[in-house]
Amino acid sequence: LSIGKIIQWSERLRGDPGFPVDGRLLMVAAAANLRKYLLMMSGNGRLLGENQGMGLTDVAPSGPDAMLLWLEEYVRRLEGGVYRCAPIVPDVPDTHGICLFPEAGPELSVAVTRGVEVRASALYAPESPAGFAYSIRIRIVDMAALGYSSAQLLARRWRIVDGMGHVETVQGQGVVGKYPVLKNGGFRNVEQGRVGEE
Repeated sequence: LSIGKIIQWSERLRGDPGFPVDGRLLMVAAAANLRKYLLMMSGNGRLLGENQGMGLTDVAPSGPDAMLLWLEEYVRRLEGGVYRCAPIVPDVPDTHGICLFPEAGPELSVAVTRGVEVRASALYAPESPAGFAYSIRIRIVDMAALGYSSAQLLARRWRIVDGMGHVETVQGQGVVGKYPVLKNGGFRNVEQGRVGEE
């Protein structure tokens, strides 16, 4: 957020009679649609997250260094290539920001089949019924292996392994009701919900 937006939205929240926090809050980060945001209490540095009207929850250890600890981890992930600049809303170029779907590290799964790469990652999203959101990115990485200059996704089969080692297979026609043609730039989908939900 720009400084102007931080001030604007912080003042807007302070003026909301239903908001359960006094005037010592400062918005420090927000989703593009403003359904999720991160607040810091100016008196004690406590970091709170608000998710689509579900109420405020602590999102970092409390204490005077909470914001610093959160910011250090955020910068570490930016510098390490875990997060990157991208359209926050797929297919809408004017929504560029820092995409929090991991692009590196153990939270990212990558598979290449016949020159087509599929990248998948998930993140914690307490406002989602499933408690997470996921992103699928598909692109051509090797035209020679593919044998064509483009490809169309007609069907997909995902093998999903959760943190407990449980395996679920999801398969079907297209992906979220689309049959994307892969050329330069690929295809990106961001969904929130249960595995296999379309």
